[in-house]
Amino acid sequence: MSKSSRCTCGPYPTVDFQSQRDYGSEEGIYTETQTKAKNACVQFGCFHFKMEAPQTDMNLEFCNTQVTEAALFPHVENKNDGIHGSQGVSIYRGRNAESGATNSSSESAEPKQSWEYHRCQFDTARCDGNECSSHFSSEGSPHSKVDNVLRRWTETMHKITTTICNVLNLPDEFIAIDDCQCKHADCDTTYSTPRCNSDLLRVFRYDPTTKISNNNDDPEVMQLGSSPHTDWGSLTVVWQDSIGGLQVYCHLHKKWNCVDPAPPVTAYPNSVKNVNVFVHVGDFLSLATKSICPSPMHRVISPSGGVERYSLVYFVYPPPGMTLKTAEEAIVASGSFGAGNEEENDGELILPTKLLKRYFVLHDQSSAPVSVDGVSDPFTESCIQTYASMRNTAFDLVIKQKWDQVQR
Repeated sequence: MSKSSRCTCGPYPTVDFQSQRDYGSEEGIYTETQTKAKNACVQFGCFHFKMEAPQTDMNLEFCNTQVTEAALFPHVENKNDGIHGSQGVSIYRGRNAESGATNSSSESAEPKQSWEYHRCQFDTARCDGNECSSHFSSEGSPHSKVDNVLRRWTETMHKITTTICNVLNLPDEFIAIDDCQCKHADCDTTYSTPRCNSDLLRVFRYDPTTKISNNNDDPEVMQLGSSPHTDWGSLTVVWQDSIGGLQVYCHLHKKWNCVDPAPPVTAYPNSVKNVNVFVHVGDFLSLATKSICPSPMHRVISPSGGVERYSLVYFVYPPPGMTLKTAEEAIVASGSFGAGNEEENDGELILPTKLLKRYFVLHDQSSAPVSVDGVSDPFTESCIQTYASMRNTAFDLVIKQKWDQVQR
């Protein structure tokens, strides 16, 4: 079976990483862990990842409690409008600001709300003449509590992501590992300096639905919390609560597969608590490997039973200025994932059209829904053209354009 037609149905493998074991004297164990993670990327484009909880001042174990205590989503029944939160560095997006909403009608909006927080806060500074003042909230204000919670979660997710990238032995072209060192005093009135990284945390609250179904493939009796899509960057790291709802699509069998929710937090034998996340390969990494590692299409089903669903989603992007062509060369030089799925076209090796169509980063998502399995559709030619031009474009510029397409 060719890589382009392989089955990506679950269950999805779990990569159990323990730093004291994997970095210990038994080097073969680390090699085994690395091999399992890479094989999961090649076969499924996703995997569960379990590791010791990072040494930060906020543990994901208490996410649900902290969402409530920080009042991240107050008066949720009234939050149908768009962007809020301009008094701090965190940004609130109501239902009509989400990716599924193509107009201002609340009926078309996806039933979710979110907060977002950029790991680099450079352009939250505002310059006025000779004075530079940040938009960080004043200490003790309601928004200050939100900013602090999201900052700590971002730090935790970045530490987890750095470990995952080390396990996969990803070249530096795929993630900006260094901590953000940008200072607000560095900004200027022209905003000419870009962020040092594009990584982004989003915290989602999904509304419960009254529709109940035992068949998650029946669109008439279930409600989508997030429409089907692929993620655009290098990796996406997801923590979802015990409610579940995340599903991954298998193109071979045209089937949606449920992703198991996070199990209860347990402890390793040394009493160190662990954290469980789910990892997606993004479009950038997948395209750089010539689709050896698929970028899985996924969606979220709204929770039933009157209980809301919470998740933390950390989007990892390549460093600013990085191009897809440079990343492709880095993958080849590293020898990490082997030969790709190219076809020759006019003397140039390109990916087959049916694979290109599956990458949402190559589609204009500003209006019409995307079809990825149809025999023919108007997106085909544009995907080929977009892929050709994107390979030499700084990917942070691509990402900025994509967010402009999906956020209202």
